[in-house]
Amino acid sequence: MSVSSKKTLSILIVVFLIVGVIVGYFTSSLTVSTTTVTIVRTETKTITATSPIITPTTPVTIPTTVPGPKAWRLGTTEAGSVGYAVGSLIADVIRKSVPGIDISVYPVGGWPVNIKEFAAGNLEVAYTDPTSMISAMNREAPFDTLPSGAVTPIHTIHVYTNTFHIATTPELKEKYGLNSWRDLNGRKIALLTAKWASHAWYMKVFSLIGVKPTHVEIDFALQGDALKREDVVAIGIWTGAGVPAPQAAEILAKMKLTVINPLPEDIDKITKAKYPFSWVPDPFGTGVKEIFGLILVGGWHTHPKVIPEEAVYLMIKGMINAKDELKAKHAYFSEFAKDPIGFQVKAISLWPDLPVHPGLAKILKEHGAWKDEWKIAV
Repeated sequence: MSVSSKKTLSILIVVFLIVGVIVGYFTSSLTVSTTTVTIVRTETKTITATSPIITPTTPVTIPTTVPGPKAWRLGTTEAGSVGYAVGSLIADVIRKSVPGIDISVYPVGGWPVNIKEFAAGNLEVAYTDPTSMISAMNREAPFDTLPSGAVTPIHTIHVYTNTFHIATTPELKEKYGLNSWRDLNGRKIALLTAKWASHAWYMKVFSLIGVKPTHVEIDFALQGDALKREDVVAIGIWTGAGVPAPQAAEILAKMKLTVINPLPEDIDKITKAKYPFSWVPDPFGTGVKEIFGLILVGGWHTHPKVIPEEAVYLMIKGMINAKDELKAKHAYFSEFAKDPIGFQVKAISLWPDLPVHPGLAKILKEHGAWKDEWKIAV
């Protein structure tokens, strides 16, 4: 090979090497670029694949409150009494039935006291009876001092029947000739308690028939002993839903009692005056088939200006649903549990002049028990 040929070959080799380096450089650059593009595409696909899982939803709104006050104060008689026990059970039902409210039991005293506390704005629900509510509505004693604009309770939920009677011992009956209510004239008696509406009604009836006994305020637990000592010659006893009250049961466990009934002519006067008295089966074992007594219907009542329709509707509906459970816990619910709607109709029919809460009216209309002559409170 000539010298010129060798030079030519050397130049070609150098050129190929240079071209190889250049091609290798650009090939390497293109590979990196391609890898970068592939990575970007992979990440893009991952994002696209996960995005459909996030699906926006519209929240469902569930009502948790009803119109009206969120704190309810429910009145009862004194702690330890039947009214307190029954009212506490009702408060438990209301707590479960009316959403968004807090309820507390206030043992303020008897039915008149409950109405006065309600009228003063210290209770949302009063433990009372139709006769007391009518007296309050008409501003009759002991409600004659209530402000004219004060709201008083009306028919809301009736729970049980109370019957009140006058009793003595067989010994005192024979000794003092206590054969009728007229024989109590001028005598000392413990006529229940002056704090109760039943006491006021008895005093009105005694005045109607011309009898003026002297009431002695004695604690219920001591009335049996007062009879034995002859501090009084008669006492007031009562039942709830046909069951003797604890006071009567305690006294009957210690001694025998007999009931004093009014004379037939006095019963005529009482009937004409439309006082809520009636003959009822004797639950005390006195040997008398029927006894004459004052009938009052105990319940818990409010006004639509205090607790509106929907809340009271839920309250009553809850009590109707829980009627058997309530009866199992206390005998005073037996009448209500037997026929809760019929019991409301009976009470309203006895006192139709008192307006009906719209929440109760709604329940009665749903059951086809509403009467057009009744008035709905506003």
